[in-house]
Amino acid sequence: MNSLLIATLLFTLGVTAVDEKAEPVRTYTATVAGKSYDLHLDEPLKLPGTFTNPEIKITASPTRTFPYDGISFAYAAGFNWSADLSDPDIKIWSLNGDDLVIEVFAFSSKVEPSAVVDGMVAKFHTEKSTVQEITHKFNGQDLKGYRIPVKLVDTRLIVDIYDVSSKSATKLLILQDTPPDNADQSKEKAAILDYLNKTLTVVR
Repeated sequence: MNSLLIATLLFTLGVTAVDEKAEPVRTYTATVAGKSYDLHLDEPLKLPGTFTNPEIKITASPTRTFPYDGISFAYAAGFNWSADLSDPDIKIWSLNGDDLVIEVFAFSSKVEPSAVVDGMVAKFHTEKSTVQEITHKFNGQDLKGYRIPVKLVDTRLIVDIYDVSSKSATKLLILQDTPPDNADQSKEKAAILDYLNKTLTVVR
């Protein structure tokens, strides 16, 4: 099938390429005279009826939704976004908070998660014997993974790696947390776990 025919079919079917580097949009709501309306960027908002000196309030959603590669979850809207799609063998998305980094690794083929763990153990110069196997229920799904405790000078890290693979390719959800000295996790991680517990979906 030649490229012109493919392009014609895609146009006919209304198929558009997804920009996987694009940061998920943040949604907004307008409350006018006690009624709420969804706002969309660069689109006019038409309100029914007439108003005299109405009170208008614009509210930003506290979350965005990660939507790529068969993985979806809500996360704090203020996290900084970056996407590295330069390597054909792996796509990496990073969502950075103050104490927590969320990463999604999407490999193009099957890779043993334990091999990624070994790479991180070497990267952080920690002991393989400290790695723990973990299981967590997210939105009704039991996900297995690994926990790597890391000590870097005066900084303590807890790296959790969860297997969210499809049938054809390895995908990993990674939470890199910097908890305070007197706690097992940061407040940011606790909040993100709550979002994941309620919203994480994985297409296998």
